[in-house]
Amino acid sequence: MTRVTIEVSNQERQQLKVLATINNLSLKDFILQKTIGDVDKKPNKQTLKAFDDVKKNKNLTKHSNFNKFLKDIKK
Repeated sequence: MTRVTIEVSNQERQQLKVLATINNLSLKDFILQKTIGDVDKKPNKQTLKAFDDVKKNKNLTKHSNFNKFLKDIKK
């Protein structure tokens, strides 16, 4: 195991501890989850298909601006 040290203010440390507690996680697990996520998670079939579609540039929806994109995803 390797130790990693970061410098934070007392207030930042307290905020992190509160957020970790709210999420039923240790401070270490909370920080790891927020920074590198769940590395054991594997994409499902739908996600793998989406990756493949992007690679092949098919089944994609294009938007002329960000507001139209937001409107589309809220449907």
